[in-house]
Amino acid sequence: MVVGYLVPTLAFAQLVPCNGVNCNFCHLLELVDRMLTFIIKFSTVLAGIAFAWAGFLMITAAGNMSQIQKGKGIFSNVLIGFIIMLAAWLIIDTILSMLVDQSFLQTGGWNTLKC
Repeated sequence: MVVGYLVPTLAFAQLVPCNGVNCNFCHLLELVDRMLTFIIKFSTVLAGIAFAWAGFLMITAAGNMSQIQKGKGIFSNVLIGFIIMLAAWLIIDTILSMLVDQSFLQTGGWNTLKC
């Protein structure tokens, strides 16, 4: 499941939407959107793996309180980091939606650009 989710994400060939001198402001915004999408998807997978590791540590602790505390620390750190990442995405999304000319947009917001 994870591999099927990451394979299209890891295809870097289509990250840059233009070639050479054909680039304009719209292409720059499209590049930012593609980079943000990649980072969000990759971070989601990493957070899932970190949550699974923390759960594994807690399940296999067998009463060892230091290992349980380590698992709880990983849970809380990953959750806080993930919330900060999503909040940063929301702020960037809001700023970029104000910067984009409405003629570039399709229905659905700034991240559905048509250059």
